[in-house]
Amino acid sequence: MIRFARKTYKFDKSFNIFLVSNDVAPHFDVNFSNLTTMVNFYVTMDGLQAQMLGLVVANERKDLEERYTDSSKEAFDNIKTLKEIENSILDLLAMDIDSILKDENLINTLNDSKNTAEFIASKLKSVNQASASMSKSREVYQPVAFRAATLYFAVSDLVKVNPMYRFSLDWFIQMFVKSMSDSKGDVFER
Repeated sequence: MIRFARKTYKFDKSFNIFLVSNDVAPHFDVNFSNLTTMVNFYVTMDGLQAQMLGLVVANERKDLEERYTDSSKEAFDNIKTLKEIENSILDLLAMDIDSILKDENLINTLNDSKNTAEFIASKLKSVNQASASMSKSREVYQPVAFRAATLYFAVSDLVKVNPMYRFSLDWFIQMFVKSMSDSKGDVFER
């Protein structure tokens, strides 16, 4: 039974409740916070700037953005593989001490995981080097991304002038991409 607003209700396991707040950092009771998942959809300057940088680079240098995205996915997959290896080793080590020394499967898994970990570590090193060089190439477009993010926050503050001027992030991104595709020449000449 759940008591809410002076009424008692039967509890159903499929029951979900969604609370929405305009507060950026809402504070709730500890008991409530431990049983909930907080999702923050607040747009930050750094997050928006990174998103705008991706859009600008994708518009100006598709090849660079695709390589950057692919290398990020590859790094994520490699880290995921390392975690899986680590978990399998921990599962095998959870045995009795006497059976650990006699277990051929454990010894083979440890040898295979060592080789795989060394291979993945070398791949991660090369991915990090490539990612660093791509980040340098992407940094050329950083001023454009900064201006776009600043413009979004200026447009979103228009609601303070009049509630009629309310614009979403999706609308802004669509307008930003459209303006890039409609304009001619290099991004710095615009």
